[in-house]
Amino acid sequence: DHNGSNPHDILKSHLTSVLKAVSNSKRLANDLSSANLITDAVKDEVLYKNLSPYEGASILVNEVQRSLKVFNKSQTLVSFCHVLKEQSIPSVGVANTMLRELDHISIGSEIRKESFQMPSPEPTRKFCCF
Repeated sequence: DHNGSNPHDILKSHLTSVLKAVSNSKRLANDLSSANLITDAVKDEVLYKNLSPYEGASILVNEVQRSLKVFNKSQTLVSFCHVLKEQSIPSVGVANTMLRELDHISIGSEIRKESFQMPSPEPTRKFCCF
C-alpha cells in the first residue's frame, strides 16, 4: 500500500487505545488463546504472574504485534479485533476503528467484506521460533 498502512501499522497506531480499553487481561489471554492468536506460554505468563491489567494487556498485544510483523496477515488483525470486541464497551470502538481502516486499505486486495468473519478454528497452529 502506498501510504504504508498494513495490519501491523494499524495495530501499532491504536496501541494506546487498545491497552486502555482492556480491563481484564486474564480474560483477554484466554480468549486470544482460544482464537489461536497467542502461544500457551504467553497465555500462562499473563494468567499466573501477578501483573496489572495494563501489564498483561501489553504482553498480549505485543505477542499479536510480533505475529503481525512476521506474517502481516489481515485475517490475524480481523481475528484480534473480533476477540477485542468481546472484552469491554471501550474496546468495541477501537476494534471497529481498526476493522474500518483494514477494510479501507484492503479494497482491491484479497480481502473482501465477506471474509470479515471469525475463521474456523485451526487444528494446530505452528508458531515460528518458540
